[in-house]
Amino acid sequence: MAPQPPTLSDRRLENRSSEMSVMSGTTAKMALLNLDLEDKLAEEARKQGDLQSQLKYMLSFKSAISTASSTAQGNEAAVHEMEKHREIGTGSIGKVFEFTGTSMYFKLQLTDSQETREKLANNYKLQLKIGEAFDRIAKISKMELGVQVPRAHWIATPDDKSFWEPNLDRFEWSKEFPKQSRDVLCMERIFPMPQPVRSAIIDYFCQWEIRQAAKDDLANRDCMVQPFLGRKRHGNQGSKLKSFSLRNFKLHINDLQKLGLAPTEWAEAMAEGMAILHCSAMVDGNDIEFVIGSSPTPQQSVRHAPRYADVQKLEAGESTFKLATSSGQDFRHRINSLWLLDFDACKDIPMDQSGVDAALAAFLQLYQCPRPHTDDSRLEEMWKAFAVRYRAVASTCGQREFGRRFLEAVEAAVEKMNQEKQERDKRSMPPPSGRSGGTADPFQRQRERGFGEPQSARNSPIRRGRDGSGQGSSGSSRRGFGYSNRRSGGGGSSDSGRALSSSNWRERS
Repeated sequence: MAPQPPTLSDRRLENRSSEMSVMSGTTAKMALLNLDLEDKLAEEARKQGDLQSQLKYMLSFKSAISTASSTAQGNEAAVHEMEKHREIGTGSIGKVFEFTGTSMYFKLQLTDSQETREKLANNYKLQLKIGEAFDRIAKISKMELGVQVPRAHWIATPDDKSFWEPNLDRFEWSKEFPKQSRDVLCMERIFPMPQPVRSAIIDYFCQWEIRQAAKDDLANRDCMVQPFLGRKRHGNQGSKLKSFSLRNFKLHINDLQKLGLAPTEWAEAMAEGMAILHCSAMVDGNDIEFVIGSSPTPQQSVRHAPRYADVQKLEAGESTFKLATSSGQDFRHRINSLWLLDFDACKDIPMDQSGVDAALAAFLQLYQCPRPHTDDSRLEEMWKAFAVRYRAVASTCGQREFGRRFLEAVEAAVEKMNQEKQERDKRSMPPPSGRSGGTADPFQRQRERGFGEPQSARNSPIRRGRDGSGQGSSGSSRRGFGYSNRRSGGGGSSDSGRALSSSNWRERS
């Protein structure tokens, strides 16, 4: 029998032979299983067709991805072992570390300022409040929400020895972030996008000269995707860049359309999140973020402890597996989900006009959500889907009137912003004469340089005027070059401003 060509797993295993030689038997078996899963995923991806189809398949909501990434392998191998807490990101108020081998992460106070401490505490309190609101509406509506909020577990202070004594030496410290105990918030972790998704994003969006460097960059393991349904991308992602970062990777509405994804589904999920945030949690949503990340498959993760009342309703001896299972998550099988996070700048709002105003002010800064008045039929459909879903969930929360007033306020505010931008565009248009907009008199620059006026200029219609008398006015000279009949000479036609205007939401990110 002819020898079979080596599989992808065989080739990688040969490359890692020295690494495998020092592994325990259990860990070696786990590595072999990961390699086998990677081969299977490669086969699944090939069935989808071209790279665009593969990326569409892997970025779709609720798509379970098998992954053999170093993150997955490290998390499984680290269960019951003491590992370093690896830094995976930095925000405005905290530095984030993974708690390897668990579905938790730590957010450590970034500076010693009192403001930072207060914001971290506010993040914790409001995350508890918002999480409870999401649970309440999910139970009332008896539906699976399209967006999730990570669980806030606890907060520890610098003098809490029960946390800091065993953990101080496990964090990655630096000169800029010195070793010291500080406020720390523990939350449910949003896992990065699995390795196959990261690789496909790089292949699709990154310029080819730096693709391999992007794949080798360890920081790109911590990939989160930020969808922007209220902005278009201008130019190519990654063009003219010397590096390519997957941390908080932005996917704009035209990116999603190009990939063939269904942004309407994303818009409806965002609408659910915003409606619950406003109308159940009663929070303004200032400076929040939507991200697409992953989590261990829900059958193997524990996000809700079984409630006594629910268990009481079960038949004697009935399994509670569907309510909650063991805490040993399968990190190699993860599901993509939309998450809502970062509540440190949020504030409580009343359900009156002042609350509508506060929610509106925050929303207008959030270009991740769809916008009305875009002059694009597809984007208008997406806004309509957002509005319909927001109104329905607001009603479920018992705040139908607030939901109506908020949506009307958004439409009125965006329309006003568009009109103001059009006026600014008109005012900033250069005058039709002068160097900036081209000169109406072709001999003006020559005279300015001291060369006088050539003989041909005296016979030019721009000097003679329309009647050939040589007494042409500024208005008539402009008419000779196709300008409007206005004699003021103040600017071009009124259509120019409209041609150059654009909706506010199209501003560059």
